[in-house]
Amino acid sequence: MPRVLLAVAALALVGAGCGAAEDDPNLAEAASKTEAAGSSRFEVNGKESVGGGATEFGCSGAADYDAKRVRMSCRLGAQGGMEVVTIGNVTYIRGDVFGFAGASDNWVRQTDDENLGDELSPQHLLAMLRAASESTERLGDEQVRGVDTVGYRLIVRCEDAQLTDCVGRTSPIDVWVADDGVVRRIAVTDGGPSTFAFDFFDFGADVAIQAPAEADVVDLDQLNQPRPCRMTDGSPLTGADVGPALRRHGLDVGVVDECVGDIVAVFTSPDRSSNTAQFMHCAVSRTAASGSSFGLEGLETARVGNVSCAYSDDLAGAVDAAIAELERQIHP
Repeated sequence: MPRVLLAVAALALVGAGCGAAEDDPNLAEAASKTEAAGSSRFEVNGKESVGGGATEFGCSGAADYDAKRVRMSCRLGAQGGMEVVTIGNVTYIRGDVFGFAGASDNWVRQTDDENLGDELSPQHLLAMLRAASESTERLGDEQVRGVDTVGYRLIVRCEDAQLTDCVGRTSPIDVWVADDGVVRRIAVTDGGPSTFAFDFFDFGADVAIQAPAEADVVDLDQLNQPRPCRMTDGSPLTGADVGPALRRHGLDVGVVDECVGDIVAVFTSPDRSSNTAQFMHCAVSRTAASGSSFGLEGLETARVGNVSCAYSDDLAGAVDAAIAELERQIHP
């Protein structure tokens, strides 16, 4: 599975850097001055355009750059929400992004060579943009969260800045630096389908970031370990309830043999590729509390009890009718 916090980064953070250009001393000094604060809080809000639609996303949190610790909470449009804690190169994630595996109530632990504290470090981000920038323009004065700042626009090479969704070869990135030389905002408002504003504030704040309790943690390898599905399990609905209901409404469904996490049964359309015609994926979880809440771009979604379905528009009538039937089984 892709590293989830890099999925957040793909929306905005990884290529965002706090931009430093060699020809401007204010930007050249911003990295060291920002990093010297040792810690900060941050907030990022933006919008990503996919398939003609727009998905809003946002994260807020705190970082201890010295200790390489980060804590943040995110909302990711139809995908729901998640919480992230990193301690060194160990990352803990909890939320709807793991709902498909029934782990939304647990912290999922994964170890990586990279560290989110480093990735969100102003020094790291500034260095990345310094290497990728072709030119710098002073924009003028503006207040950011009540603080006087000077804005700069950097034109960066998209490939070097790891901005993967640029319209052209380069993209503008705006950086706002306060009078004390500390970076306050990074923003991408033009040049691609994704826009965002990334604010740093409360520098030097006392941020106590601890790992989750071990009893609440499951390792990613354990989470993804497949096991045979059990059609008779699940509450209030079992796989034996769901499969026939789907077929009664004309849906040609296949049955997946292996399940992970708290999923006990999975039904799919014959074509299992996503975002296509005649696509359907319904998962039955052990309980309603552990049920999936996944959302896939371009697909309809529905949930009843411990059953969640994602499906293409052309199957909406049949799936909705089956969901209504299952709802009547739960609440006659």
